Amino acid sequence: MIQAVQQHIDLVFCQENQVCVVFRHFIQSSIYPQAQKAAKVVEAAAQGQFWLTHDLLFTYQKALGNGYLVEYADVLVY
Repeated sequence: MIQAVQQHIDLVFCQENQVCVVFRHFIQSSIYPQAQKAAKVVEAAAQGQFWLTHDLLFTYQKALGNGYLVEYADVLVY
């Protein structure tokens, strides 16, 4: 949903520097122990693959251990 809103804003306010969308991570590490690492992975992918990475990690949110994060990074690179 957030992605759709951002795309709509981009269409309506197509000139640069009119609107800035900021995505914040409200990490609940007590519930999701790997959330901090997952947030860092998404931020690292912010150079054009933020939403692709976000969607991938959201889909596999039950499997965010270090080994899985490396596998996801490999998928995103290729």
